[in-house]
Order: sequence, then C-alpha cells, then structure tokens
Amino acid sequence: MRFFKYILFIAVILTFSNCSKDIENIAKKEVSYPSWYLNPPQNDSSLLYGIGEGFTINEATKNALENLSSRLMVTISSNTVSSSKSFTDYREYTTKTTTQDIKSEIEKLSFNNYKVEDSLSMDRRIIVLLSSPKNDMTKTLQDQINTLYKELDFINTNSTKHDPLTNIFTYEKMLEKLYVNYNKSQILADLTSSNNDKYIKTVDELKAKVYKEKSKIMFFITADKDSEIFKDTVKDNILKNKFKVIQTKENNPYCYQIDLRATSSRNNPYGMYIIDSILNIKILDNQNTQISSNSHSIKGASSQSFDDAKINLINKLKTLTNVNETIFLNR
Repeated sequence: MRFFKYILFIAVILTFSNCSKDIENIAKKEVSYPSWYLNPPQNDSSLLYGIGEGFTINEATKNALENLSSRLMVTISSNTVSSSKSFTDYREYTTKTTTQDIKSEIEKLSFNNYKVEDSLSMDRRIIVLLSSPKNDMTKTLQDQINTLYKELDFINTNSTKHDPLTNIFTYEKMLEKLYVNYNKSQILADLTSSNNDKYIKTVDELKAKVYKEKSKIMFFITADKDSEIFKDTVKDNILKNKFKVIQTKENNPYCYQIDLRATSSRNNPYGMYIIDSILNIKILDNQNTQISSNSHSIKGASSQSFDDAKINLINKLKTLTNVNETIFLNR
C-alpha cells in the first residue's frame, strides 16, 4: 500500500512538472513576436507600413490601418508646433491644441488600397503587417484638400448673392472644415516633402475676413410683452458671439433686427407654479426680409410663486445658451 502511494506521489509530481513546462513553453510562444512586429519597417518613398493585432484577421487589419495612421501622426507632430498658434484663439472650440485636433481627426484617414505583407496566428490572436502605396495616400489627401479650396472659391464667388450675416456664418462653417482637416494638409506636406504654408495662409486670411465682417454687424432687439423677460439673455448671447447691440435701427446693410415673440401659459398643479413658454426668434435684414427663425420651448417651475418660476424660466434660457452657441440664430 505504501509502495502504491509512493508511485502515485511520483506520478503527480511528474504531471505538474510537465504542466509547468507546457505553460512555460506557451508563455515563450506568446512573447515570441516576429521581428517585423517588434521592429516594423520604416515608411519609405513608395510604401507606408502598419502593424496590428486582433482576434480575427479583419480586426487585426483594422488595427494595423489605425497604427499606420498613428505613425503618420507621429511623423508630423514635430512640425505642428510652429503653426499651431494659427489654429487657436478662434471661438471656444479651438482652445484645444492643434496636436489634440490631429489626434481626434486622424482616424478619418482612409486607405482604399493596402496589402497584407505578413501575418501570424499566435494562440487565439492574429498579428499582421500591411502596407499601403504612398502615392495613393498622397493623391487622396491632395484631392480632399483641393476640394476644400474649390469650395472656398465657390463661396467667395457667390458671396455677393447673400447678405453679410449669411456670408459670415457660411465662412465660419468653412473655417471649421479647414480646422478639422488641418492634420490632412500637414500629412500631405510631410508626404510630399513640402511646406504647409498655403493651407495656413488660407486659414489666416479667412479668419481675418470673418473677424472684419463680424465687427460690422449690429443688432437691435424688439420684443412683445411675454418675451420681454428674455431680452437681456438674448442680448448677452449676441455679445458673447462678438456682435454689437444697438438701441435703434440704422439704415445699414449690416444692421439686423432680432424680433422676439413668446406664448406662455401658467399652471398651478399640486401646489407647484409652472410657466410653459415658447420663444420665437426672427432675424430680419434692413429691408425687413426674414433671414432666419428659431424657437425654444422652455419650462420654469417653482414651489414658491410664479415670480420664482419666471426666474427659473430665464435661468433655463441662460443654460440653453451654454449648449447652443447662438440661441438667436438657427444655424
């Protein structure tokens, strides 16, 4: 009996020993990445490279394309410092640095032509090395940047057909497009070993144009009885957007009327004081032609009085100005 126990004890030890060796071998296999994964090929004059890992070949390929994009971002990051100042200090959304903008937009790079150069199955994962022709990416980016230039030319050509305020917001939307595509212009400059001066100059000139035209715009506000309580909040929102507010109308193409109209109802259910209000805002040019209209549904509530509910109603509109950049305009 003792001999049998001894044999069983030896068998258990040998079994665990073999298991430990198997686990050790598996661990060694897991860390035995190929050289092309540990030290990926450098981008050269004809090909761009990326590596990726995933549970499926599609997932690994997707991650490799993201890696390729990230490597391009790293390549250009050192070039953004000198030009980043041109892309800040314009409205609140540009407080992010250019590099942060690049990181948020880099995933939008598209690769229509790529090739899996090598792949390897490791345990339950797959790793891949892929390449994409540099010329294809260069052409794609060049086409996208040229489209932006053409769009801006079209806006400039047709600006005489629109009023100054409409032109300003059209230019601002165009400026936003130029900002979010800055990374592509910088990558294109890096891929073609050129500078990005044209793009930066285009942005600076457009920004200056918007600032100049915006400084000419002025608003005067009219309000009916129910909307009078919102007048100061709307005025503050106009000033926040760098426009002027005047007391009386001027015969000037840059002068606009903001007309406030509100319908309100009061209810007192279960001891609560509630005011429901729909605020309608119209913008008229100096010829009384409607340029824009917007409406906001607001509810004020209080357990104390309708006066307190009215204060809550105004505060709700103020809160709305933190969400909507221009409550006075439907952009």
